[in-house]
Amino acid sequence: MFGLFKKKDEKPPVNSGTKRRQARAKQKEAAAKKRASAAPAASSTAKPSMRQRELARRQAAATKRVKSVQAKSAAAKAPKRSKFGVGSAKTITHKGREMANVDASQLKATGMSLRSYMNAWNKTGKRPTKKK
Repeated sequence: MFGLFKKKDEKPPVNSGTKRRQARAKQKEAAAKKRASAAPAASSTAKPSMRQRELARRQAAATKRVKSVQAKSAAAKAPKRSKFGVGSAKTITHKGREMANVDASQLKATGMSLRSYMNAWNKTGKRPTKKK
């Protein structure tokens, strides 16, 4: 009858799965310690291995590709800002409105009104530059 009652000091039986896991964990810890002790101490003069150099080269190339893609997407998102009085386009869009591609200094230099400047440009195909 005494065998039926548990003693206070007695631990419950450990199932075999737990023992196996504990044994594997101990093996892994021992292997890690062995690798750490076998690895040479890294010195400041030691050259990186070929594998380390290749890994560093690939990481640098990947970073470069990411930066170029980001730069291209940023350039595509930001529309190029056009200046007045430059280029062959007769009109440009400024703040959502179509406007004549003429600068005030060009109108002063020619002494023409905007209408006469645009008419002369349309007639000759070139920007007027001198007073008539």
